[in-house]
Amino acid sequence: MALQSSGAISMSEIRTEIGTSGAISMSDLYRVNTSSEFPTSIEVTDGISSVSYSGVSGATLGYSNRYMYGNLHTYSGGIGGGGTWAYGFMYNNLALSSVFNSTLINNGGVNGSNYVSGGYANHVLFHMGTSRSGQTITETLTATMGRAGTYYVLGYSLDAGQLGIEVDTGSGFSTVYALATQSTTQTSRYTFNASVGDKIRFTLKGLGEEITRYYYLSTSNSAEDKTLTINTNVPSSGTIAFSDLYGADG
Repeated sequence: MALQSSGAISMSEIRTEIGTSGAISMSDLYRVNTSSEFPTSIEVTDGISSVSYSGVSGATLGYSNRYMYGNLHTYSGGIGGGGTWAYGFMYNNLALSSVFNSTLINNGGVNGSNYVSGGYANHVLFHMGTSRSGQTITETLTATMGRAGTYYVLGYSLDAGQLGIEVDTGSGFSTVYALATQSTTQTSRYTFNASVGDKIRFTLKGLGEEITRYYYLSTSNSAEDKTLTINTNVPSSGTIAFSDLYGADG
């Protein structure tokens, strides 16, 4: 939670935000690296408040023994053949469904039981798909943003997978990146300066045989990341006004 963005801020509200009690000096409120009560950055685990998805259902076979399952955090059905690769979407550093504890996640072969604890969930959102010969797979995912900030969409396809992006900042969805085949180099496709409640909609499409296609929603324009710069209005030294603490995140 962050402090309110307007109006009076009480000392008790500040204590709650920074997790302390008793007297507070102004120097306790400086924005100084991650040792401050108001840090310079945060590892985002609440960047998305909700998702809606349409696409595959059940254990849908794609290329070879690679299956698609949709939401890998909540999927509860049966899995495909033994030793499968599990494709789908993951977000907010959430734990995977127990269904995938011994199933390989991602094209790199990360074991499901080690997905979060092993540090592999280093993204705000990740969505991977696959398809086999003669198969057309279209998946649509809409994410509602739970934390304001600058986010980047990075796209990739090993073969001929397509990605499209639309955003809704309050006036309905508009296309910001038309559906297009992705390259074999992971590339930033859109910069999203999001406010809380904004929506971003992804279309991930495969046409025929394809080992893998994917996109990230990241806080970096060159790699998967979930580190977000915060508290830019909070001084790191000198005088602090209470208005400097509007929206501050402890």
